[in-house]
Amino acid sequence: MHQGDTLVDRIFYTPLRCRDCRLRYWVYSPIKILIFATLMSAIAFWLAWHQLTLSSGDDKRTAFDDQPFARLTALAARGNVDAVLQLGKLYANGEGVIVNMAEAAKWFEKAARQGNSEAQFLYATALLEG
Repeated sequence: MHQGDTLVDRIFYTPLRCRDCRLRYWVYSPIKILIFATLMSAIAFWLAWHQLTLSSGDDKRTAFDDQPFARLTALAARGNVDAVLQLGKLYANGEGVIVNMAEAAKWFEKAARQGNSEAQFLYATALLEG
């Protein structure tokens, strides 16, 4: 990279060399401008969409949020790690059941032993908090 090669040069211009003297110069590139503008608008759209989805409602919803407690229990009995973790969260937060941290820790331990990293963290937190 030469002293005159700035970020703006690299984004909006194309480097060329003179055939005779081999001197390097920059030429304006409208295609690079179009690509840059498209990329920036796509990033802005994604950020706006992501912000709207986070601000509208609960951002921690899972596939199990709309399922009744009995269905989660049945899935957990069959060994579904996500259902086991969700049951632990229900007991910990008191959603649909009475808050029972001992029962929550039991479900977190089951999911943690199956290798779920979130469950491992929640189980360790439950052990630290008593």
